[in-house]
Amino acid sequence: MAPLARHLVVLACIVSSSLALQGTLYDLPVSNHGARVRMILRQKGIDTVKIEGPQTLGGLKSDEYLALNAQGKMPLFVTSAGLPIPESATIASFVIDSTLTTPPTFIPTTGEGRVLSDLITRLHDSYITPIQGCLYRASGTGFGRHGDDRVAAMNDVCFQLGVIGKTLDKFRSQHPELNKKAYLTGSEPSLADVSLFPTLCFTEFMFPLFDRVATTTAPYLPSNLQAFYDFMLTTSEGKAVKDEIWKALEKWEANGRWDPILEEMASLQQA
Repeated sequence: MAPLARHLVVLACIVSSSLALQGTLYDLPVSNHGARVRMILRQKGIDTVKIEGPQTLGGLKSDEYLALNAQGKMPLFVTSAGLPIPESATIASFVIDSTLTTPPTFIPTTGEGRVLSDLITRLHDSYITPIQGCLYRASGTGFGRHGDDRVAAMNDVCFQLGVIGKTLDKFRSQHPELNKKAYLTGSEPSLADVSLFPTLCFTEFMFPLFDRVATTTAPYLPSNLQAFYDFMLTTSEGKAVKDEIWKALEKWEANGRWDPILEEMASLQQA
């Protein structure tokens, strides 16, 4: 096939793939899990997916929303055919699989890179996601395996970030090709990058709020993950999602969301 013809075929595949993905993502800017999907859509240049707040269906606990996602959580993706797909990791995989010809693929080119991406995503979703509420939820709401023990949950977040940092170091020491660029698995973004980075936007905003009560391990973020976070802020997609999340968190702070939490933490320190 002649170079021009080959170029036109590739271009046609990219265009048709992007246009094929249509639907609605129900999400809010503050959601770190929804952000992984938003980052994929943004980096792939896909603008055929509408993004709406759950309130357009009456809110997370409305009958209409619960009929689509019985857990009453976001994000939720509804395809153009009306198929509801809940859970951010599943939505992300669906978007990636549906747009394989639209770069970036978010799939590392080496086996080691794919394993590392899957492992970081798994560690994040299994061990940080269930307890991240310790950083912003009111007392009595429970923090996963730690019950109502906020301090234990916060220290566990630090520990789990350390586990991810050590895992990254082990892979990079044995496979130097994974350390060519500041993305976690190489020169292109992977699912691990868009899964972890929005949560680091959370922790980078919230942990400093607790500085006056010494309850967490410091520094809480391993140096290699700090370098990754700093690198992502040099990218347009990283800046955009950080601004979305922080703008919402700043409203939470202005409305006094953390006041009773910090009072609770201060009283624990004095006890």
